[in-house]
Amino acid sequence: LNGWRLAPAVPHVGTFVALLAAGIVGRLLSLRWIGQQQDLPLPAEPSQGRSFAHFVRNLHRHNFGIFVLYVALFSAAVNVAGPYFIQYMLGPLGLSYRHFMATIAVLIGAKFVSLTFWGRAMDRYGTRKPLVLACALFCLPPFLWCLSANFYYLLLIQIPAGIGIGGFELGTFNFLLEGTAPAERTRHAAYYQVLAGVGIVAGSLLGGWMLRSGWFGPHPFLALFLFAGVLRTALSLIFLPRLRELRPAAPVGYLRLVAQMFRFQKIP
Repeated sequence: LNGWRLAPAVPHVGTFVALLAAGIVGRLLSLRWIGQQQDLPLPAEPSQGRSFAHFVRNLHRHNFGIFVLYVALFSAAVNVAGPYFIQYMLGPLGLSYRHFMATIAVLIGAKFVSLTFWGRAMDRYGTRKPLVLACALFCLPPFLWCLSANFYYLLLIQIPAGIGIGGFELGTFNFLLEGTAPAERTRHAAYYQVLAGVGIVAGSLLGGWMLRSGWFGPHPFLALFLFAGVLRTALSLIFLPRLRELRPAAPVGYLRLVAQMFRFQKIP
C-alpha cells in the first residue's frame, strides 16, 4: 500500500509494486493446487531417531554424511561470491538493467533446458557421475568472470553456469532421496537443509567481510571470484571422489557424458 502511495513521487516504484503484487497473486493462486495435495502414508518401519548432534558427529563415517558435508561446504564456497555478482554487474561493470536481465535470463534458460539431459543421464548412469560433471561446470564461472567484461562474453559464460546449476540441484536432490531410508528421510532432509543453510549464510558473510576488508587491492570483486572458484574446485576434488554410487547403473565415461550433453550422442 505504501508502494502505491509513493509511486507517483518515486520513479519506477509503481513498476516494482506491480511486479511484487503479481508475485503475491501467483502465490495465492498456487494455494489451490497445494490444497489438492494428499499426505502419503507413513513408512511402516520405525525411525531410529538419531539426534542432530549425533548426525553431525558422524558425518565423515558414511556416504550420505560425506555428501551432506560436501554440499554444506560447497554452498558456503558458492555464496562467498554468489551474492556479489549482481553488485559487480550493476556497480563496477555498469551494466544496464536490460543487460543485467539478459544475463540472468540466459542463466535460468540454460538451467531449464539442461534439466531434461540431466534427468535422463541420472536415470541411465546413476547420480554420481552426472553430479561430478555438473560440479565441474559449476566450478568454472568464477574463473571465467575474471577473463573479460564484454557483455556478449558474459552472456556466453552464463550457459555453462546454468547447465552446472541445473545438474547440481537435480543431482543433490536425487542423492538425498537415494541416500536415505523412507523412515529417516524427513529427518535427514531437515538436517541437510540446516547444514546447507548454515553454509549459505557463512559463505555470504565471509564474502562480504572479505570485500570490505580491503585485502584484494584495486580489483576486489575479481579477486573474490577467483578465491571462490579455487574454493569450489578444492572442495570438489576432496569430497567427490569419496562419494559412492547408490544404485546399479550403466557404466559411462565423462567424455561420453559431455558428448551426449551437446547432442553428439543420444542417451540410450
